[in-house]
Amino acid sequence: MAVAAFIAVVLFIWLSQAAMTSFIAKSKGRRGFVWYWLGLLLPFVALLLVSIVNPSAAHLAARRKCPSCAELIRDEAKVCKHCGRDVQPIEPVVKALPTTSKVAPRYWIWATVLTLLGFYLLIRIGA
Repeated sequence: MAVAAFIAVVLFIWLSQAAMTSFIAKSKGRRGFVWYWLGLLLPFVALLLVSIVNPSAAHLAARRKCPSCAELIRDEAKVCKHCGRDVQPIEPVVKALPTTSKVAPRYWIWATVLTLLGFYLLIRIGA
């Protein structure tokens, strides 16, 4: 019974850090789903990498500096979240969507297969 509890704790920590990796990546304007799978494959390495990586250019492009406190705020903001002062919102420029669709890469299939293989090996070692 102690082995099953140990495996449950390891799985909880493993999935929790993958979710944290995804959350941090999403807050930096990165693709959270990709970072989630990277967090599953390379548990603490991905968490370290996502904490080091810079926010994406598109994430920063939709931001501007507050005229009062010079902190970054969203273009659509009416009130600065840092100093609480009123600011004039900037209307976003609507861009036309591209007519061609990109085919999503299939690396997530390999990530799923390797994750399932890892679960299988973890269970076989613990048994």
